[in-house]
Amino acid sequence: MAGGTLYNLLLDRKSIVISILALVAVGVLVFFAGVVVATRWYLPSVPSSERRTVSQGAKSAKSRQAALEPSPVTGSPPQPAAASETPTTTAPAAASAPEPAAAAAAPPESAPQKREVSTEPQAFSIQVGAFLSEYNVESLMTELEERGYQPYVVKVMTPGSQVLYSVRIGKYGTETEAQQAVAEFQKTVGRPAVVRAPGT
Repeated sequence: MAGGTLYNLLLDRKSIVISILALVAVGVLVFFAGVVVATRWYLPSVPSSERRTVSQGAKSAKSRQAALEPSPVTGSPPQPAAASETPTTTAPAAASAPEPAAAAAAPPESAPQKREVSTEPQAFSIQVGAFLSEYNVESLMTELEERGYQPYVVKVMTPGSQVLYSVRIGKYGTETEAQQAVAEFQKTVGRPAVVRAPGT
């Protein structure tokens, strides 16, 4: 009877210990579960979009840092160009051409240009001036040419055996045509003029 009582007492102690351990384990699990629940309950939750933004920002920062880091140089340094074995020869400079001689002095402006002189007029003409000097002839002919006329010179001998240079314009078949031309010339130029018959 005493042995059965001892066995029951030992069994009770064992069950008590197991029960205590089980309670401790359950308490530990309940404690950790409470901690997890409290953490999730009280801490503010971060939206998924913000988490993605943060992760993308970290990635872009890493890529910029990698780009800024100098990359190791793998190529070989440039080699200097080899000097040409064939010596270059420079052609001698061509002899400069001799400078042209100075231009001849221009003729004096006072020298008049020679005009063609006629001694046998074959038609009626208009005389606009008669001179003993060729310089005066040149001046009048230049003025007439600037006005659009085509003057010419007729060489006439005076009774005193002097040469007279007659400046004339136009050649007409009749005296009437020549008189009309004289009137038109005096009206346009304002200079006296006379009609000269053929041979005079």
